[in-house]
Amino acid sequence: NQGTGDLKFGLIYIDRFTHDVTLRSLAGPEATILDAEDQGNVITIPGGEITDPERGTYRAAIFIEGFTITGGRATAQETTPEEAWAGGGISLHLTDSVVRDCIITGNRATQGGGVIFAGQCGGGLENCVFTGNEADWGGGVMLINSAPRITIKGCDFRGNYADQDGGAIYVYHAAFTLEDCILVGNECRLDGGALSVEQLNPGCVVRNCTLADNEGVRGSAVRMPDASFLEFDHCLIAFNRPGAAFSFYQGSNLSLGCTDIFGHTQNFPTASLYVDLGGNLEADPLFADRDGYGLLAASPCLDAGSCGRIGAAAR
Repeated sequence: NQGTGDLKFGLIYIDRFTHDVTLRSLAGPEATILDAEDQGNVITIPGGEITDPERGTYRAAIFIEGFTITGGRATAQETTPEEAWAGGGISLHLTDSVVRDCIITGNRATQGGGVIFAGQCGGGLENCVFTGNEADWGGGVMLINSAPRITIKGCDFRGNYADQDGGAIYVYHAAFTLEDCILVGNECRLDGGALSVEQLNPGCVVRNCTLADNEGVRGSAVRMPDASFLEFDHCLIAFNRPGAAFSFYQGSNLSLGCTDIFGHTQNFPTASLYVDLGGNLEADPLFADRDGYGLLAASPCLDAGSCGRIGAAAR
C-alpha cells in the first residue's frame, strides 16, 4: 500500500471463512516474504464457529506454509479495539490453524510479538523459526484462552524479547505441548526468560526441548506464577541467567523426568516443590557450539542411561 498506513489488521486479512483455507508459498520462506512495513499485522485470521447440517458446529482451519513473516506491528493497548494489539506477525482467533515452515522475524506487538493463538484456538506451529520478535508478553508467541491443545513442534526461538514476561513464549489459560524445540538467547525484562505460563490446563508438557542462554530476573528459564500443571520430559535446561532456572509458587504442579538442569544459581527447585519422575541430571551438557546447540561426544545427555538422548536435536 506504499506506506499509507491503512493496513492495521493485516496485509492479509481473512474474516469468518466457512471452508478450510491454505496459504502456501511456491518457493519457500527465503524467497517469499510478507512484509507489513511496520503498519499493522502481517496476517490476521478472526475465524469463528460455523454451523453446518452435516458437520455440525466447527471451526474452519487455516494452513500457512513457507513464508517469511516480518515487519508486523500490533502495539496498541487492548482497550483500543480499533487498533491492532496482538500477534504482530500472525493473529489467530477462534480458528484451528497450523503454521508450518515459516520464518517469523522482526515483528512487534503488545501480546505475542510473532504469533498469537487466542480464544479457543486449536492447531499449532511446525518447523518454524522465531527471531528478533518483541512484545510486552510473549516475545515470540502467546497462547491465550485456547482450550483445544496447541502443539509447537520442531521450532527454534532465538533472540526474542519481552518487556514483561515470557521472552520466547507466554501461555495463559491454555493447553499446549512443546516438542523438539530450541529456545535460546531469548530475554525478558522481568520473569521467564524462555517460557512463562499461568493457569495451565492439566496435561501440558515440554518434551525433548533445549532451553539455554536465556535471561529473566525470576525464572531465568521458566516462570510458573500460580496454579499450573506442567511436565518437563527429556529436556535440557542450561546456562540461563541471572538466577534460578525456575520461578513458581507453592500451588504450581511441576513434574521433571529425564531432564538435565545445569549452570544456574539454583538448578532444581526445592525437592518438596516438584514431582521427580526419575532420570534427572545436574551435569554440564557439553554443548559443541552455541549456534546449533549440538552436543560433544562426551556429553552426558547423548546417552543418559534408560532415558536415552536428552534435549532437542541439533539444528
